[in-house]
Amino acid sequence: MKYKITEFKEWPKGLETSYHDLVIKASKTEIMEKLGFKPRYNPSGDKWTYEWRCCLNDGEYYFIIYDMSYGRKLKKDAVIEYHIGFDDTYDEIHNFYPEKREAINMLLALVERDLDVDHSDIWKKWHDNGIFDDIERIVRNGLIKDGQATD
Repeated sequence: MKYKITEFKEWPKGLETSYHDLVIKASKTEIMEKLGFKPRYNPSGDKWTYEWRCCLNDGEYYFIIYDMSYGRKLKKDAVIEYHIGFDDTYDEIHNFYPEKREAINMLLALVERDLDVDHSDIWKKWHDNGIFDDIERIVRNGLIKDGQATD
C-alpha cells in the first residue's frame, strides 16, 4: 500500500478535527480489520462509542474515525456511518485546497483499504434538495461586494 495508517495514542498539541460530512459505511469489525488496530472505547457513549485515532505516514496528517452514537449499543457487525474528522484548514465548504494534499492522501489511504468512503446520507439529501446551492450563494454574496472581495 502506498499510504501507511497507524494509531496515535497521544493527542498532538494543537490538533483540532471536525466533521466535514464524509463517512465510512462499515461495521466496527470491518474497520478494525482494514486499519489493523482496535478502536478506543468510550463506555459512557457520550458523543461517540468507538473511535480510531489515525496517523497518516508517521505524522504527515492526523484524523479520526468515530460513530456518533450518543450511547446507543452497536452490534459487532452493524453497518453504520462512521464520521471522519480532520483538520479544518484542509477543507473549504467541501472543496479541498489544491495546494494541500494531506486530506486527499487520507481519503486515498482509506480507499486503498477498500473502505466505503462517501458523503453522509444527510449531506446527499441536502445536496439533492438544493440546500448547498443556497448556502454557496449566501457565502458568495457575502464575499463579493461591488465586484470586490471583502474581508
